[in-house]
Amino acid sequence: RELRNDFPSDKIYAPELPVHPKDAYYYICCMNDDYDLVIGTSLGGFYALTAFPMTKKLLVNPDLFADTEIEKWIG
Repeated sequence: RELRNDFPSDKIYAPELPVHPKDAYYYICCMNDDYDLVIGTSLGGFYALTAFPMTKKLLVNPDLFADTEIEKWIG
């Protein structure tokens, strides 16, 4: 909401990701828009880092080692 208020002329997309990593990653991979900037915090930072490799990012406290935990969930 704050970003939408601060940048009213920009398209802001802030999805609620599924809890299970496999579902979340599938959801993210189905997003085929061309983004100028991806912002992610914690696990969302990890997803932003790995799913949008060529997009500018702002990562806040990213979980850089989430892959080891996610591996337990989805292999």
